[in-house]
Amino acid sequence: MDISDKSRTRMADSVYCVELPDERHRHQTKEQNRNRGWTDRHTLVLMTCTGQCIAYMTRGCLSVAIVAMVSPHSSSTHGAEKHADVCPMPTGANYTRASEKEGEFDWDEQLQGLVLGSYFYGYVSSCLFGGLVADYFGGRLMYGVSNVGFAILSLLSPISARTSVGLLIANRVISGLIQSPLYPSLNSLMASRIPAHLRAKYNSICLAA
Repeated sequence: MDISDKSRTRMADSVYCVELPDERHRHQTKEQNRNRGWTDRHTLVLMTCTGQCIAYMTRGCLSVAIVAMVSPHSSSTHGAEKHADVCPMPTGANYTRASEKEGEFDWDEQLQGLVLGSYFYGYVSSCLFGGLVADYFGGRLMYGVSNVGFAILSLLSPISARTSVGLLIANRVISGLIQSPLYPSLNSLMASRIPAHLRAKYNSICLAA
């Protein structure tokens, strides 16, 4: 290597050493400008918060609706012992019980528990596969498919219940299977689209929904 080559090497090294801080400063400035105002990550957090609200509402809607779906005098295996633990009315009390609206379905308590618990049979049995599916297909796709699919099955629940209770149970099991990738997809979205120093804050906001 001659003297001219050595001088060019030193010049290149000096230019590199001078340009490196400028490059870092430019990246920091770009990151600061990106953090100002409404950005894509804020839109992501808003959409995932909305998705979490929809997921919880569709998951718990049957637990509320089943009170009006079944008859209050549905047959039970406990028979006369069903109200044995209720305190009697005071002597001489004038009490008129309000008329109760009869439900459409004559399900006993055991069958109601099976209908409500069938969702978690599908959900628990596929949580591991839900994470693998979210990693394979991507968090954005599986998060949308999970929420939209569960919403469609929830809309079909009245038709399933009127057809047969077995079809409703199958509907709930499939709903649990579809919703199993929801949380793995959310974690995949946070890991791929949110910087590490902001991930804990935004993930907490999404889960708080």
